[in-house]
Amino acid sequence: MNTLLLKYTLVLFVFCFFCFLADAQVVWSVKRDSAISSASPRLIDLTGDKILDVVLSDGIEADTNGHICAFNGLDGSLLWSVNVKGDLYGSALFYDVTEDGVADVFSGGRNRQFHAVNGKSGKILWSFDITVSPPPSGWMQFYDAKLVPDQDNDGLDDIIVANGGDPIALPGDPNRPAGYILILSSKTGKILAKSKVPDGNETYSNLIVYDIDKDSVLDIIFGTGGETLPGAIWRTTLTAIMKNDISNAIPLVSGKERGYVPPPVLADINRDSIMDVVVMSDEGLLSVINGKTNHVLWEKHFIGTESYSAPAIGQYTGDENLDVFINTGFGAFPKYSKFYQIMLDGATGEIVYRDSAGFQMSSPLSCDFTGDGYEEGVLSYNEGPGGPMSISFIDFAESEKVELVKEQAVDFASTPWIGDVDADGLIDIIYVSYASFAGREFSLTRFETTYKVPPFMAWSAYHGSNYKGIYSGNPPQPKPKELPWFKQKPKNE
Repeated sequence: MNTLLLKYTLVLFVFCFFCFLADAQVVWSVKRDSAISSASPRLIDLTGDKILDVVLSDGIEADTNGHICAFNGLDGSLLWSVNVKGDLYGSALFYDVTEDGVADVFSGGRNRQFHAVNGKSGKILWSFDITVSPPPSGWMQFYDAKLVPDQDNDGLDDIIVANGGDPIALPGDPNRPAGYILILSSKTGKILAKSKVPDGNETYSNLIVYDIDKDSVLDIIFGTGGETLPGAIWRTTLTAIMKNDISNAIPLVSGKERGYVPPPVLADINRDSIMDVVVMSDEGLLSVINGKTNHVLWEKHFIGTESYSAPAIGQYTGDENLDVFINTGFGAFPKYSKFYQIMLDGATGEIVYRDSAGFQMSSPLSCDFTGDGYEEGVLSYNEGPGGPMSISFIDFAESEKVELVKEQAVDFASTPWIGDVDADGLIDIIYVSYASFAGREFSLTRFETTYKVPPFMAWSAYHGSNYKGIYSGNPPQPKPKELPWFKQKPKNE
């Protein structure tokens, strides 16, 4: 009798397991020719149907052609596509500058390009004029932009963005043009202010805008330096930038041999109600900096590694403190022997989880897939040089990796988006993939999982759920629980 019961229980388990797999599905997948995309998808409703649509830019690094595209979130059909003069690797900024009730799109990248696009029609509103007020070496590359309050009294928020990075400079060449922080009119693209970075180094920085110490003065956090030259993470103010002088900016942490290509993020790590700065250097130094004192709370240096990925923030370790999840590669671009995924206790900097999986340049994410009130770490990675590509989450409490997506493809640097596209209560994943690293085409895919959307999306997109690089909102406070696995040594590769 017990044997018969066991048999039927096993059959039921297998049936339910395959039903679960069958329910998870590709909703749509669209292919784009003659380009690849290193940008990360951004989502917003452009059609007014209450379904989130996808904005993504593309191009080829050495070419002078690229696009900014919008795709219908319902079926993947192309809403509009704008031709531009080169690779736009940046992720979009949304703001309704036309005041028509539909968010407009701001995006930049190579060939000194930064564009404003009408979100409804796909027509270019303005493009950055490279002939106006150029620095001695001319304008360089643009990075992800953020909004600042109205600076030109037209009633509209304006734009802050970093410009720098010479794409033709040879590795180790010290003669790199200095980076600049710009304030642009969101309506016209006019330069309202420009400030040379304080150390005169190059910049590749996606910056952060936030009133950290709550004094009604906006702080600006940005990085300098690159893959072969030193730099720092700096703290200045919008007020100083508008005066065209940030020479008194505060260096928060400095790189010894290399700079800060990965963007900083903000989170209240030490739970004093003041945002702290979390940042990974290009040479594998992870730093958490006290937002109140500007002093380092803790650091971990992963010697021999380098990172182009932003840290993810989440509640991982079985308590109410925020923790940090990173991805870093052992070696130097483009030759890496392995990539490490490391989760650290935010309170102490102690390594709690360490593993090694595949090859990936994208940034990790955080989302509570299991519904226990604690986030899992999410990764997009390539199992080998030619794939397959996998998107998986790590349940830190169980030290278990769960595969969500797998296809015979690769992904270079695009970070997936996690959320609910159509408000049906199930988690969707929007991701980019290529047939091969040598190809000139890519696919954009919407995959619907069987997992329910959690009450709080912790870190569900590149540079945060709010696209601002800031962990914010009111996550539910889970009850501290005993997790025996965390008393063990970190899992090794």
